[in-house]
Amino acid sequence: MSVFRSQSGDHTHSDGPMTGSRADNLTPGEIRFARRAAVAALALVACAVPFGTLLVLVRNHWGPLLDLDQDAADALHELALRHHAFVVALKAISRLGSAVVYVPLFVALTVWLYARGLRRLAVFVAVTEALSPGINALAKHSIVRTRPVLPDPVAHAPGYSFPSGHAQSATVAACVLLLVFHAALHGRRRVTAFAAAGIWVVSVCFSRVGLGVHFVSDVLAGVVLGVAWVATTAALFNAWRRDRGRPALHPEHGLEPEAASRLS
Repeated sequence: MSVFRSQSGDHTHSDGPMTGSRADNLTPGEIRFARRAAVAALALVACAVPFGTLLVLVRNHWGPLLDLDQDAADALHELALRHHAFVVALKAISRLGSAVVYVPLFVALTVWLYARGLRRLAVFVAVTEALSPGINALAKHSIVRTRPVLPDPVAHAPGYSFPSGHAQSATVAACVLLLVFHAALHGRRRVTAFAAAGIWVVSVCFSRVGLGVHFVSDVLAGVVLGVAWVATTAALFNAWRRDRGRPALHPEHGLEPEAASRLS
């Protein structure tokens, strides 16, 4: 009996460490990954709520939103049919807001940042810009909304309509540039940069609706999805900084406030 108790006691004692060791066996790398994933998930969820709301309204054919989409499409299409210069200007803006301009621009920015020793910023720019089109494509193929159908269309675009890829790309580009160079901008330059970013995003969105290739809700969804994506990558960048012993970011200081002199 005493031998039995001894063996039973040893067996019970050995179970405790085995059960509790699962959490203790996490490596620092796994803990950092879990922390980054949690922060990114929170940022994505917070920014994706408006996108989800638009998606539900579009899929449920909510009357007021559909009326807004159709009224705006009809009014701008009528204007485009009467004014050729209007169409030319919209096509020029749409062209500037495409991959033809964004790809070389952000490749050059990534190389420039890396050459100046700002490798974290270079990675942030490359990852945010490179993955954004894929996210938009996944959203379009999961929603499958057809583009506006108008008489005598002034422009054509392939693929699905919701969300707008041009609107998302413009938003991501503007946000990335503002976050990267924010630390080097002060006073009027900062105000001018924010105003220019806002005007650019609005102009691209307007051009897509004016050309009759997107509805208003499409471009709104593109803007929201773009903000959500940049918020996610910025949150991951912040977690990366903290893992390297840098202080947490503050929105007023940009992504890399220590690099202000090298960004000027």
